[in-house]
Amino acid sequence: MLNQLGRRVTYANVMSTIAVFAVLAGGGAYAASKIGPGDIAKNAVRAKHVKKKQVRAKHIRNGAVTKPKLANGSVNSAKVENRSLRATDYSVFNGTEDVDLGSIPAHSCTTSILSVPGIRATDVTIVPTPSEFSGVGPQHVTISGVSGMADSLRWRNCNVSNAAVDPPPTTFSYIVLRP
Repeated sequence: MLNQLGRRVTYANVMSTIAVFAVLAGGGAYAASKIGPGDIAKNAVRAKHVKKKQVRAKHIRNGAVTKPKLANGSVNSAKVENRSLRATDYSVFNGTEDVDLGSIPAHSCTTSILSVPGIRATDVTIVPTPSEFSGVGPQHVTISGVSGMADSLRWRNCNVSNAAVDPPPTTFSYIVLRP
């Protein structure tokens, strides 16, 4: 039988067998290196086609991942870089309003109230002290957000000095957080 096989093994047979194996083994790799994003039909690649942990941030277009596409609990404090979020990133809403506080007597507080539809009584509001209050008189005024009224933003304006102060009309910013 080996004799019979020896008569059939020719140079042409050996070369054609090697060629078939070369095409089968290396042809797929060659073809894969020539396929680009334009050659793949939209939505043809599914999660089951992608190996775990192979998709990195550099592979994702900005704005492609939105809140509805995230599973509940998939983003937590361990996955957010320190100092990368601003209050507006996790606020329910925010805005600015021009307010004239009027005169505030010495060692007393007044309350400012703005109509802001959508605020709930249980919301936490942040009203930062405006930069204009760094001047002579108003540095004695402290601002603190107050909750407790639906559709209204309230905050306290306290004068901790020994004399009345009358801060100028000022643009206040506010941030609303919902626990």
